[in-house]
Amino acid sequence: MGCQSSKQGSVSSAENHTKVEAFAATEQGGTSVVPEVQEDIVNSVLADTAWGDTSADGTTWTLRCREPSVKTPKKGLVKYMKFLDTRLPGPENKKERDRLATSFTDNGQPGELLAKHFQLLRSTLLLPEEIKGTAAAKECGLHGDSAFIIPAFFKLLLQLKKDRRSFSLVFRSFGKELEEVAHELNMFCEGRHPAYPEACFDGTDGQPDMRLSFLAPENFGAYYRVDEGTALVLGTLEPPAALQNWDGVQPVEELLAPEESFGELSAVQDTMPRFDNLKSFLQQ
Repeated sequence: MGCQSSKQGSVSSAENHTKVEAFAATEQGGTSVVPEVQEDIVNSVLADTAWGDTSADGTTWTLRCREPSVKTPKKGLVKYMKFLDTRLPGPENKKERDRLATSFTDNGQPGELLAKHFQLLRSTLLLPEEIKGTAAAKECGLHGDSAFIIPAFFKLLLQLKKDRRSFSLVFRSFGKELEEVAHELNMFCEGRHPAYPEACFDGTDGQPDMRLSFLAPENFGAYYRVDEGTALVLGTLEPPAALQNWDGVQPVEELLAPEESFGELSAVQDTMPRFDNLKSFLQQ
């Protein structure tokens, strides 16, 4: 698992600072997006914004609102995702929770009446026909029919800049696509993304440069977790193989060796100070 943050984009007072935390909407297999992953994500989003009530014995959930909402539309209603967490608690039930959430709007499932919203959301992740398959799209790493970074993310950045808001970017991933994310974001920042040719976030207009770079090891890293502890290893996107036998107690630095791909690694075992430092850095 990797994480990377950009430098702060300070265009207004720190009091109005916004942290934009982003995830890729898809997994990317080689040179194409996996549509099934997008469909799973859309279903999960709807499962977390669909409201209904549970039976007296707590074993079934019934949809009561035909429109998804991030806010409770009526007192006493619960989200389907919350129902699953209650009905199937614990890590041992995670696979079943995921299976039900990612099939939420399928025929015969509790959210089938929200299928039109599934189709609408899914359609927003498709590339425009005039962009699909073009040389400019392929240069961005977009080789299929779908977006990689969700369009709402780019639109948010454009709006934040228009509103002269101070903001920072933090990317987190449970996969291995951060380099692909950085590539598409940098194309966007330089005005070379075919869907957003008007964008300018590379510093050439006198505003902060929001491109992501792997040249500064202190700005990206990977978490490594065992039952006895957690370490944040800076300067790599994947936990080094040397940590495979880490006991959670031995100083991580003793296990690390310089890696030419990203320079010398460093580590923080007690991650809370690192979180505090990161928070301060993002608000400077």
